[in-house]
Amino acid sequence: MNKKLAVHYRAFFSFSMIGILFSTTVLFSASAHCLDWQTYLEVESFSYSESTSVNSLLNKLNGSLSNGDLAFTHNRLELGVKADYTDHQFGLGRVMRYDHLVHYTQDTLQLFYLKNNDLPVDSNRDYNIFIETNRVRADGFTFSYGNRSIEHLQIDLKGSALQTSKLLDGGFSGQMTSKDGELSYGGLDLDYSYDEDIIFGHPVEEPTGSGVAFDLDIGWQYKPNLRADISIHDLCSKLDWDNAPHTIAQLNTDRVTFDENGFISVEPALSGRNSELSFSQRFPRRTSGSLSYISGNTRYWISDYHQLATHFSQLGFTHQSRYGSFKLGYYPAYLAYELGYESSWFVVNLKTSDFNFRNAKLVGLEMAFKHSW
Repeated sequence: MNKKLAVHYRAFFSFSMIGILFSTTVLFSASAHCLDWQTYLEVESFSYSESTSVNSLLNKLNGSLSNGDLAFTHNRLELGVKADYTDHQFGLGRVMRYDHLVHYTQDTLQLFYLKNNDLPVDSNRDYNIFIETNRVRADGFTFSYGNRSIEHLQIDLKGSALQTSKLLDGGFSGQMTSKDGELSYGGLDLDYSYDEDIIFGHPVEEPTGSGVAFDLDIGWQYKPNLRADISIHDLCSKLDWDNAPHTIAQLNTDRVTFDENGFISVEPALSGRNSELSFSQRFPRRTSGSLSYISGNTRYWISDYHQLATHFSQLGFTHQSRYGSFKLGYYPAYLAYELGYESSWFVVNLKTSDFNFRNAKLVGLEMAFKHSW
């Protein structure tokens, strides 16, 4: 193990142990006076594809295409314990997450679609090529603190100490020209770090890294029947990689094709270099906010989930009955629905733009199990 990577492992281990010892000390020292202990399991997944269905994106673009330039998936599994002590809440958890964000031009996606479906490219056309991706898998520990001491205000802060793998950061851009149904000329600039070289297939040793991420939640009960909430996921994050495989290259060719897996196959004039790079990666910041009005057993709300330049605005209501709480939400811009149910120990929310999930461009699932003791 090289010295820099060893330093990151020691930093991850030290940060994790400090957090664990602090959280454990607080939790157990407060146990005699603790108002409530709670163990929890949370599962969260949210995927969106602007140009084709999520299923099509995962299956070599076997569905239809529409305009768009963004696709992403965010997935998280967390298991832990929380304890309320007077107006404070402390938590300790184990988390696993997988995040993948892709930006592209419509021309780029169309080329992959045509080649994956054995269709000819348009003749005598210039294609504007651009794709940029940010992918990482992470697992580690979470440490959370909640404050309820300020009247009508609820503040929750969560920090995560993470080890990382499955790196893909960067992409390529350029121009390609078609002639007589084939790509006859292309010029690409490539700049990307990775755990597997999916473009040129160079054998590499998979890198690992470490880092931290922080979330912030604020709730304001303005009046008994009016409430505002804001959540910022990955408010701050920094994932450090040492000696990650990295390629910078310029490719010019008189003939560009794709192999059976849809990867680029070239007879190129290629210049560039493969190296190992130490750099920092970040999770894309995600923000959500909501306004709620309560009337009797029903809460009406409007909300907005924001990532980069994309907004997912929603309106809906939640009704409380003796059988639990039932939720119905609607995303007007995406013709998508959210259905949910919550009891004292179980929560489930399903989001989809099409109940035939093979055609859905927006798919989300949230589940939580909790036990107070």
